[in-house]
Amino acid sequence: MKTRIEAARLLIYNAVLTKERSRQNGSRYTLEASMAKLYASEVAMECAHRAVQIHGGIGYSK
Repeated sequence: MKTRIEAARLLIYNAVLTKERSRQNGSRYTLEASMAKLYASEVAMECAHRAVQIHGGIGYSK
């Protein structure tokens, strides 16, 4: 899970850097932003599901 979270974080950082560069040269950054959004949301759901599977209903019920 940690590896996937770090990969999602790096995709987000890449999208941010691309957006900052786009201010200078006017290029588009929508592809990078879309990839980061998709992957980060999928990783968040997967990690939440796995955490519930690992810890059972204890954390969910509180």
